[in-house]
Amino acid sequence: LPLYPAETIRTVLREAYDRGRQFISANPSITPEEADRIRRRRFCPDKSTFARRLLRIAMKCTMRAENPFFDRLPPLEKGSQWIAITDRMRDFIFDYLAAHPDFIPAFRYSHAADELFFHTLLGDSPFAGHNANYSLVHADWSHPGAHPKTLSTSDLSQLSVLKSRGGGNSPLFARKFDDGLDIARYREILFGQGTKAAR
Repeated sequence: LPLYPAETIRTVLREAYDRGRQFISANPSITPEEADRIRRRRFCPDKSTFARRLLRIAMKCTMRAENPFFDRLPPLEKGSQWIAITDRMRDFIFDYLAAHPDFIPAFRYSHAADELFFHTLLGDSPFAGHNANYSLVHADWSHPGAHPKTLSTSDLSQLSVLKSRGGGNSPLFARKFDDGLDIARYREILFGQGTKAAR
């Protein structure tokens, strides 16, 4: 859900576009375990059906577990899969992939490639110096686990504080929200709207 009115979001994105700014949280500190997401292939991890189990066995028997394209990649970078890029970077990505035909195969059969693919490509591009290096989508990772916290009505005040402290680096959106979120309270706390209705 948005944390700001639509007009504010449009203004922020327009100003960022005019400066050629990308929004990709990219971190070059990769652990060996994270590198193994790409270095070691994952063959059809979904074993829910007999056909998928057969496919997994066939792939394991006919393909190498070590990714043969891994050593052709630039240094890996990681980050949130929630990215926002300009059309100029989009065009660069297509040109880059055409000039580096091993890049996509290197990420095939990998684990959580969406947290490494564009981040690694950005680091090997002229756009790296124009990257905001944060995501426009806030997620609460304060609780341990593989997924961010599901936000509820009780978290709205904390999101309001996040907005006030954000300065020029504030996320514009937040996720994930509980289906039972009180929308009236959301509008009241984050936008100052619908106060009477919320009461």
